[in-house]
Amino acid sequence: MPGMENFDWRAYLELNQDLPNGGVTSEKVANDHYYAFGRLEGRFNSRITPHIDSFNEAREKLMKYLNNINVNQISPSKTNLIIYHIEDVEFSSNSLDVTMNNVKLFGTAVNEDNYNRKDEQKAFYWLNVVGVSENPLIYNFPLDQSNIAILKWENGAEDMNSHLETLLLLGYDLCSQFSTLFFSSTGVRGPFHSRENNQWIDDYRQLLDYGKVGIVGATISCTGRPHVQTHFFCIRSALVKDILLHLNDTYLPMKQWVKLLTYFEHEISAIVERAGYDMASMLHYKHLNNQTVFTIETGCANNSEARGKLKLDTNKWCIAHIDEVNFLRWSGESLGAPRFLCSKAVAMNEESVIEMRDAMAGIMAESLKNSKIPQLDSDESSRSGANGGGLLKALPFTSSISSSISSWLTGDYASLCEV
Repeated sequence: MPGMENFDWRAYLELNQDLPNGGVTSEKVANDHYYAFGRLEGRFNSRITPHIDSFNEAREKLMKYLNNINVNQISPSKTNLIIYHIEDVEFSSNSLDVTMNNVKLFGTAVNEDNYNRKDEQKAFYWLNVVGVSENPLIYNFPLDQSNIAILKWENGAEDMNSHLETLLLLGYDLCSQFSTLFFSSTGVRGPFHSRENNQWIDDYRQLLDYGKVGIVGATISCTGRPHVQTHFFCIRSALVKDILLHLNDTYLPMKQWVKLLTYFEHEISAIVERAGYDMASMLHYKHLNNQTVFTIETGCANNSEARGKLKLDTNKWCIAHIDEVNFLRWSGESLGAPRFLCSKAVAMNEESVIEMRDAMAGIMAESLKNSKIPQLDSDESSRSGANGGGLLKALPFTSSISSSISSWLTGDYASLCEV
């Protein structure tokens, strides 16, 4: 049809969520809707892709980094690619203050590689930045460092879209020059500790490098098929080929629309398992006496009999402590699932909220000493705007926080739990 030359029906539905919510869920119906209404309304309709000039610049910086890795004789086993999605603040449903603090915490843990320390993990940070106008979140990163690149996207859906599109753009051959790929976004808060010299990377790598583990997350969900939750996870680079193959041969040819994030939230772990690898999570590892490999028998318990066999204290199990997982989803609804071991009521408990506030205050106090971490926003609840922004209710500060520090953070947040 005329005017449909660059139309991509999947992108049309991903970028206009009101359409699938209203029943537009197939290629034909999406095509008809755009031709009759969407093009007249000026809706986004083309494939979710970045600016080509921006991609070329980012890729060139990545190639220079890999060359430095080779010149300095760094072991490939110590190399990591961190793919980080930065949401468009103009259209975000999350509180800007909460998101800004998430980004500041992550951005200030981005360390320049020290090639003289051969035993340390090395990392290249690939930032997918969404927004038509300049996105203010990027200025919380040390953009002048040689191990960080920005890729600008005019429009984009959830983090999974830019994650997978990045893998397609870079290709398996380039991704495989790294040992491990990490994925995260501005909806995640961390790292809270092990921030120097890429120690937080090493903590997760110790689990990933164990035996036949192929994927590691902060948490694992038992909803439906057990799977690593994709708000924060890492995979062996060898599995990129399997993921891209499934994306091209199975997902994209589907004529009935399934939201990409919903589909791959479960499917990435399934792809890893079909390739003969195990999965693990930091929470599972910490709660079950350092047992690395996740199994349904020890990791999922959806009835009282199973809980009795595991002899678990549900209240303790369901709290994902900051010092255990180091990365928490901190922007939207709880990760708890009714019917399973961790209920939403237990996950969103007062102890978790206060623990977050204490942790942030501790990091703030440290920043006052060394000036490395920038000032965190004073009141995360002040712009709780759309959909609550992940905020809960007002709780008093614990007595351990001095008044001079407590003035910068007075909001409270939804926590998570699911294994």
